[in-house]
Amino acid sequence: MEVYYSMEIIYSHEKIETFINSLDESTARRVFRLISRLEELGHKIRMPYSKNIESNLFELRLLGRVQVRIIYTYHDDHAVLLNIFIKKFWRIPRGEIEYAKEVLKRYIA
Repeated sequence: MEVYYSMEIIYSHEKIETFINSLDESTARRVFRLISRLEELGHKIRMPYSKNIESNLFELRLLGRVQVRIIYTYHDDHAVLLNIFIKKFWRIPRGEIEYAKEVLKRYIA
C-alpha cells in the first residue's frame, strides 16, 4: 500500500501560474493535476511524471500533444517550481535550465 502525504508546492514567481492559465483549458487542467501529483508523492514521484535533470533540479513532465515542462527543486521540505515552458526539442534548452538556476539563486537569497 502506497502512503500519500502532502508536500507544499511553492510557485517561485507569478510567471508560472500565468503561463499555466494561458494554456488551453484541457492542457492547463492536466498541468494542475501533474502539480497535484507532485504534492501527493513528493520525493517519491518518478518517471514518467518526473525526471532528474541536474543536481537538485528536476522536471515535471506533461506528455502529449503539448509537452509542458516545469523545472523544480526541493528546498526546506517544499517543492519549489522554478520555470515552466513548452518543450519543442528533444533536449531541454540550456537557457531554460540556466533561467531556473537564476530563479533558484534569487529564491534562496
